[in-house]
This record gives sequence, structure tokens and C-alpha cells, in this order.
Amino acid sequence: MTSTFHTKAITLSREPFRESDLRVVVYSSDLGRMSLIARGGLKPGSKLAGHVEPFILSDLMVIRGRGGNYLASSIGRNFFIGIKSDLTKLGCAGTVARIIKKETREGFCEEARDIFQLLSTFLAKLEQFKKQNQEMLSLSFLLKFLKLSGSEPSLDVCLHCQSPLGLSGNYFSPGAGGVVCPDCQDAGVGFKFVLSGNSIKILRFLQREDLGMAGKLVVEDESLNKEVIKTVKAFYNYNFSC
Repeated sequence: MTSTFHTKAITLSREPFRESDLRVVVYSSDLGRMSLIARGGLKPGSKLAGHVEPFILSDLMVIRGRGGNYLASSIGRNFFIGIKSDLTKLGCAGTVARIIKKETREGFCEEARDIFQLLSTFLAKLEQFKKQNQEMLSLSFLLKFLKLSGSEPSLDVCLHCQSPLGLSGNYFSPGAGGVVCPDCQDAGVGFKFVLSGNSIKILRFLQREDLGMAGKLVVEDESLNKEVIKTVKAFYNYNFSC
């Protein structure tokens, strides 16, 4: 028995499937991550092919059958042309798409609408911003996605003693989940590294401000920039990629 439903979704990836079909992975506003088969998507003149390329926001009609979900129709609403014409932006979008594919489960989740909105906003801002803004935009996206996924680094109080943090002498522990104050640096929190006060300020800003504000931040100090990137990636890699 089959059923049909409509949803709004952003394409994350697509690949050939069987002789002339496409397997398309999308993130839906109300159904989360879905894997769909676009029958005949590889055939010349396919009406579906141009509307299921990565990073297109589309209105979809999906047929749910015994063998899986099939894409009946797709109408592109936003093609994010400014991303596809820029290799650097395309790389940023690809990284975000891979994270969502890897760190979300197939099907409905309570956070689906929020994750969809976060992804949609990220693509809109990425299309708009210049190259020097893209790194901070991507880091802010990752911090917000981690929060929606139920895990974000603690940046306001010491993880061990719960005291409010000052801005000097602190350490960051990816495994413990955030910042440790100078007095608790030897409290058995595992691997840690020094985290400067300026990095804490930037991380708090990226964590709390919306993507539009975060993406406008430019960190001119290269060593500070690297420290912020290192911190976010260390937290993600420890907590999500192990």
C-alpha cells in the first residue's frame, strides 16, 4: 500500500542508483533526513534532475511505498546560485551537508524544523557573505547545530567547580565538554589545552548570536583565528566523530 505526502526540503546530496535512477538525500522541514529514489533521474530530459541538485530548496511530493520512498515531483524554490558559482562557498556548503548527513538519523525528529531552518539560513547567508566571513559563519552554524543535537560546549562556568569563568588562565577540555578554570586544571578532565580570554569571547559570540551577526565577524589576528577553529573542531571531533 502506498501513500503520498508533500514536504519542503533541501537537497544534501545525490548519486546514481541502478541504471537510470538517482538516490537523493534531503533534509525536510517536518520529516528530517530522508533518502529518496528519483526514478528516471539520470535519463536525458528528466524533469526531476535539475531540481534535486545539492543545495536546492524545493517543494517535494513523495510516494511512500513498500520498497522505500520515491520522489514523485520536485519544484525548486531557491537554487542558491551564488553558492554554486563560487568554489569556496560550494566547499563550505558541502562540509555542512556532510555533517548533517552524518549526525542526523533518517526520519522524523523533534528538532527537524529547527535544523531545517538553520540550514536554510546558513545557505542564504553563505550566498550573501564574502570569503572572509565564511569561516566564522561555518563555525557558528556548527555550534548551533551541536546545541540542537543535544551537545554544546560550556563556555560560561567551569565544568568542574561550576564557578563563573574569568578570562585568563583557562583550559578547554573537549572530552569534559568545555572550559575548565585555572584552579581545576588538574581535576582529571582528561586532554585539555590553553584557551585565551579573547577566544572565549569569540566562541560565546558565535554560539549566541544569529548567523547573520556571526557571519559578519572578521578575526584579523591569525593565531586567534586558528585557536577558535581548533577549539570548535576539537569539541566536534571528540563528541561526534569518535
